[in-house]
Amino acid sequence: MTRSSSTITGIDLGTLDLTPRKLSEAPPYKPRSFLLYGFAGVGKTLSAETWPEEMKIGIIDHDVGVEVLGNNPRIEVWDCPSDPYNIPSESYIKTNTILDELISGKQQVDVLYMDSATTLQDIFMSQVIYKNKYSGRLPDGDMYRLMQKEVNNFIAKGLAAAEYLVWTAHVKEMRDVVGATHYAPAFSGQQAMNIMCHFGEFYHCDVVGSGEERSWLWRTQPDKLYIARSRIRGLPLYVEPNFESLITTQWWEGEHKSLEVGKKKGTTTKKEDK
Repeated sequence: MTRSSSTITGIDLGTLDLTPRKLSEAPPYKPRSFLLYGFAGVGKTLSAETWPEEMKIGIIDHDVGVEVLGNNPRIEVWDCPSDPYNIPSESYIKTNTILDELISGKQQVDVLYMDSATTLQDIFMSQVIYKNKYSGRLPDGDMYRLMQKEVNNFIAKGLAAAEYLVWTAHVKEMRDVVGATHYAPAFSGQQAMNIMCHFGEFYHCDVVGSGEERSWLWRTQPDKLYIARSRIRGLPLYVEPNFESLITTQWWEGEHKSLEVGKKKGTTTKKEDK
């Protein structure tokens, strides 16, 4: 069979624009999914108050620790307290119901929080063991693979239920062979890497200072101690928790607010146009 040198599977190459593009001409990346991990009290869930005022926020609360946010009229909190020994899990069933209602349009939010992924992991594992009538002393590889399917399903549902998805997670400390401490999301085994692959942005949340000098910050890039990653071009190493700024600012073009080590909260940095 002969094939024209100017066509591939019926596509006329002469009609395609193959001009190389400069990086600055690339379409802007719009983050939709965020994973925030850190110790308790560093503002992971409280960041829900930093989204634009016109947005409605929904929080599926498995850790039962965000009652204060329920006083905000644009934030709806669904209590789904977890009990991994309660089988079948009422928290699992209620969470699924909420997601289905959001997807069908019975309820509507612009931003959906799942608080927290670490607690959800225990719920998923208990549910998988119950469904498969597993009787082993400890979960085996098959149970972890089935649990990962549940995780993938809930992430997919979350992305379909709202324009933006935020998962929070606890933090775990790991020590390497030379005794150095590293911090990562608190998931079992390889689940951390599997889960993080689904999120465009994941930040390590921390706090610096104390009392009135205390400031929260998010680390956006990794180093030897922290797992973190941002795909937003031009984002500083540390940012203050402010989703309105993250989703609306053209980081590579103009002004943005950043919180860098040694600077006061709210410092405005001007990035020079290249």
